[in-house]
Amino acid sequence: MYKFASSLPPADEWFETLVEPEVTWLRALLHLENIVQKSGYIANLLKCLFSPRAGQTVTVKYDAAGAPVGVSLYGSVSSLEFIN
Repeated sequence: MYKFASSLPPADEWFETLVEPEVTWLRALLHLENIVQKSGYIANLLKCLFSPRAGQTVTVKYDAAGAPVGVSLYGSVSSLEFIN
């Protein structure tokens, strides 16, 4: 579990902390610039959602082999703008 106070790491460093060096779905989720929506590509807005924020708590669940199986974000509101 990670909890942010007022001092926040840069987003890229934070993403690396979450994903470790292994290639997993979480690494792909946080490093892809675009994701597929229907038959096209859109900006990966999930990177914005996972960016560090003061008061945010992040819990990552791992399986027995150490691969991430779930992520929960609590405590800080993120505003996302969806453009169709």
